[in-house]
Amino acid sequence: MKVRKSKKMTDKGANTEMANKGFNEEMASFMMTMMSRMLQEQSAMNRMESKLTLVVPMVIERINKFNGEDVTRFLEVYEYEMCNRGATRVQMVLHINRVCTLDVQARVTELSEKFREDWVGFHQALLDEYMLDDQTKISRKSFLEWTEKGGKGLSVS
Repeated sequence: MKVRKSKKMTDKGANTEMANKGFNEEMASFMMTMMSRMLQEQSAMNRMESKLTLVVPMVIERINKFNGEDVTRFLEVYEYEMCNRGATRVQMVLHINRVCTLDVQARVTELSEKFREDWVGFHQALLDEYMLDDQTKISRKSFLEWTEKGGKGLSVS
């Protein structure tokens, strides 16, 4: 015996199919919009990356690659150059190992991974790590040598 589908059931299935087709078109349109936004953001990030890549030679030109010495001066120049190029603090942490010598690169990378999204913490950690080699730090010995140089009218008593 043949079972016939009623016209009502057939119409219901067609309506569902039409609704699904409309939903699929909406979904496809939404996905295309999101894909377009993602590509635009990726393009903007690529432009920023290439811009930041240009900073490396500028930092190196102003001061040599960071070798663990004079950390204060290095950080001042690096931060200035990166900020002028529109880098975020996170990007500053992520790109710093590009301007370091091989001797210190491993330790700087280790610190940058620890302070990935915290420039202030990373800055302080780098200062703490390399402050003994900093030329801006005045030791008692260097102060006494400075006072004994002629022309200042100072002497050690």
